[in-house]
Amino acid sequence: MEKIEDLALTTIHSANLAQVGESDGAMEKLAQLARELLGENFQLTRPATEGDAAVILDWLRSGSKAESPKTQREYLRDVCGPAIGFLTFVGAKPLAAVSRQDVQNYRDALKAVVIPATARRAEHSLAASSQIRMLASVKGLLTHANGIGYTPFNPGKGVALPSLPESKRDKALSQSQSMKMLVTAQNRAEATETEKRAKTRRRDYLLNKLLYMTGGRISEVLRLRWGHIYATDKGCEMKIIHGKGRKERVISLSEELFGALQEMRAERRGADEDFVFTSQKGGRLSVSQAWRIVNALADEANVSKKVSPHTWRHSIATQLLDAGAPLHKVSSFLGHSDPKITVKSYYSQSEGLNVEDFIDVE
Repeated sequence: MEKIEDLALTTIHSANLAQVGESDGAMEKLAQLARELLGENFQLTRPATEGDAAVILDWLRSGSKAESPKTQREYLRDVCGPAIGFLTFVGAKPLAAVSRQDVQNYRDALKAVVIPATARRAEHSLAASSQIRMLASVKGLLTHANGIGYTPFNPGKGVALPSLPESKRDKALSQSQSMKMLVTAQNRAEATETEKRAKTRRRDYLLNKLLYMTGGRISEVLRLRWGHIYATDKGCEMKIIHGKGRKERVISLSEELFGALQEMRAERRGADEDFVFTSQKGGRLSVSQAWRIVNALADEANVSKKVSPHTWRHSIATQLLDAGAPLHKVSSFLGHSDPKITVKSYYSQSEGLNVEDFIDVE
């Protein structure tokens, strides 16, 4: 008796593609989307059939993914990437031939992935968060294919996502380290001789300070436009729009930080629709440029801990909770969908517990 995985291939016919439309030409449309999102040099692992390509396109364009090129880019790389993408791993097997064992094997293979060293980072394993996202991408595609009737079963169902280390407290800077970096950035800006260089240094200082004071993700902060920073009768505010699902949250800004940002805006004559953080050429500052800015500052401030733009988010979250800020307010500040996420990531449940208060140690 044939396996259900083998039988699945014989059950696919044109009616199964009714919900995604015409499949002819889908392969080239997928390749074009890959070029738009990931560049001409991206080596797409093509699906086995035009039908598979049509389903992948339909999946990428459904739900909140359709509103976020960044999410589409990540998911497309997860599924069709040339190195560790799922289709590469299974040898471009047709979606209907994918088995649960394939998905489980991919989950295990991700644990063994080693990312080669670069000028910015030493050789390292694939982060647990990346493993989770990649497997979740694959499971999402397989669920979508089954949900629209393209495949008769969902091989991703029942395959658990890798566990994520819960606490991120060890990635946070102390308050003294945070202040040391900001003071260093401010001193660099004030000590710069040429006005052009001074403008760049002031931008770098405000980028670091805004990341710290708002807990914003680097993608969120780099998407800020001047129209998102404004004053109200209650004070100064900043509206952050998160790409995934277009979620919004409003964060209070100090008058000092608001004023410094407005000074930078005046220097550039920035309109409401212009990006807040731009490169010297005038375009939006890239994530890789932001990484270099933060890394260079950490080196100059002699902060030995590995630092990235996201370190600021870990730092302010940990410092706020340790200082006694209400959990629900910190969770809302960070844009977490559930306070439990904040607790697992940043809350020290042993704080205030001193062993010596209960146990005599001689």
